[in-house]
Amino acid sequence: MQLLVLGMHRSGTSTAARILNLLGCHFAPESLAVGANDENPKGFWERLDVVQLNDSMLQAAGAAWHSPLGFDPLALGDEEAARFASTAGLILRDLDMHRPWFIKDPRLCLTLPLWQPLLEAPLAVHVLRHPLEVAASLQTRNSLPIPVGLALWETHVRLALAGSAAWPRVVVHHRQLITDPVPTAAQLLQQLQAAGVAGLRMPEEHEITDFVTPALHRQRADRDDLRPWADAHQVRMFRRLEADITALDGEPCVLTWEAVRALAAHEAARLAAVVEAQVVATDARIRDALRWESHSTVAEHAATLDEARRLREERTTLVKLADLSREREQRVLQLEQETADLEDRLAASNREADDLRRDLTARTVSLATKAAAARAAEARSLHLSQSSAWRVARELRRLWEQCERMLGKPGPVTEHDRELVTRSGLFDRDWYLATYADIAAIDVDPLDHYLRWGGFEGRNPGPAFDSTAHLLAHPEMAESGINPLVHHLRHAGAAATDRQAA
Repeated sequence: MQLLVLGMHRSGTSTAARILNLLGCHFAPESLAVGANDENPKGFWERLDVVQLNDSMLQAAGAAWHSPLGFDPLALGDEEAARFASTAGLILRDLDMHRPWFIKDPRLCLTLPLWQPLLEAPLAVHVLRHPLEVAASLQTRNSLPIPVGLALWETHVRLALAGSAAWPRVVVHHRQLITDPVPTAAQLLQQLQAAGVAGLRMPEEHEITDFVTPALHRQRADRDDLRPWADAHQVRMFRRLEADITALDGEPCVLTWEAVRALAAHEAARLAAVVEAQVVATDARIRDALRWESHSTVAEHAATLDEARRLREERTTLVKLADLSREREQRVLQLEQETADLEDRLAASNREADDLRRDLTARTVSLATKAAAARAAEARSLHLSQSSAWRVARELRRLWEQCERMLGKPGPVTEHDRELVTRSGLFDRDWYLATYADIAAIDVDPLDHYLRWGGFEGRNPGPAFDSTAHLLAHPEMAESGINPLVHHLRHAGAAATDRQAA
């Protein structure tokens, strides 16, 4: 049998893969194993060649595991598809000499349609973990907002279930695996044997307990800061799958609107940051070139002025001596003309620098417009229902308008909003930069970033205000475009005025 471990990142797939290995499933030579690190101190149990192949297919389509919107594995070009089939065929031929075997990589959830035609006797091992725990872990590891983590969990799980619907499959629950690993391993062994997997054995109890420890359960779904999402769609979806792994079979494999919106907003912010970084780098290169050219021109001009001054002094001396030659006098006049020409060239250089700055501005606007058009075209490729497609297009247009504002166009922030937030004392500049390292890494005013974009991404202005909770409590704000903290302060001020009048 050919076992594929399927599950979202941070779902416990590495632990499940190690249990399969202890049960007797072949993994890989040590030279092909991804090494351990702080994220997974006991190893990832992934093959380097499988991970690199999956990553290359995602990159070829302009996607990544954390940016899967619009990725269609069956729409790859002929050259990429042929390269995948050739490389994957070599990997599978090597593995098939050691059946039963397993491969594990969370990216398989996205690339499964590419692997499916090459497999002869596949069996899916689905690993399920509470989506809030996955999102909290991604927030810690990758600084992804909770809504984005939930959307990624939904995307990977839906695609994995849809891609393996025709296969035999078993399910491993993360919480049971961590809290009660030995009975969970025994149950997994029974399910695999019932599905026809031969050559397995139950390992010694200490082999399992030496590897699986409660310390591996670092994120808990019942944390106080995760309560605003306790009734999220993904949590309800998890409850259904927890009771029956086939609960979604037969349903269309379509992402919820909340997931699409979260992923689109995250991708827009990511692209905006990339474009901004490119613009900053280009501007720096132009400034360095202009500075060097300016210094060189000034030095040349100064040298010419010194030469002209010296010649003038010589001419004065020769006139006093009454034997100044006409040729030397003409030479002085010629150098004075060259000096004037150099001054004209310096003025022309300054005008050219102004033209270059204006051209940079025009190219920046063009680049932002092209990026927005590309993402809008990608959004239109989503296979949603008719009514959902219209709403997705409308929301993506609004999100890309936000992206254009992030590239320098005027936004809805006013000086009144700035003063209102500053006076409230709820925005902590140092806390904001320390909490969101991606913002500290770019040249942007933190207050401006929060008022324009951070509040809508679920970022908090400080420890005393929760932007996401306020957005959830006031869903009408999604259309108004008002920053959640500004909305809170305005309504708090209006309520205080009403109380004074009463």
